[in-house]
Amino acid sequence: EQAFIHAARYFEKNIAADEKAKTKNARRLAGFFGVLTFMSIAAVMGLTPLKTVQLGLVRVDNNSGYTDVVWADDKGKPPEQIDDEFWLSTYVRFRESYNFSSHDAEFGMVELMSYGETFTEYRNFQLSSKGYLEVLGTNRQIRTDINNINFL
Repeated sequence: EQAFIHAARYFEKNIAADEKAKTKNARRLAGFFGVLTFMSIAAVMGLTPLKTVQLGLVRVDNNSGYTDVVWADDKGKPPEQIDDEFWLSTYVRFRESYNFSSHDAEFGMVELMSYGETFTEYRNFQLSSKGYLEVLGTNRQIRTDINNINFL
């Protein structure tokens, strides 16, 4: 019985005290990292208003090599017009471009974006002897660039 009491005192004095110290250190460390996390979040939230996106384009003159920055002017265009310009340019690029490796995908996109009657004309042209596949074959391509869209 005396041995059990001695073992219990030894356990309380050494092992339990060590575990309490480890728990205390773990809580301090968790608290420190918790405070550090909240400080990091607060720093990011504090700097968020300073981040702005300005659309610009670096334009290079083909002849002289002169470069200048052209800033986007988004004033005055309603979102619907911007969407219409995007989809119209996408449709024209798919319809008028040709690359043998992406011809099936372009054909499918034109079918998806066209009315039935319009697509029938396009399909008949592509399947004729004047179609891009017959005329240009597998080695040549057409790249369509759209510089501007004006609605009349």
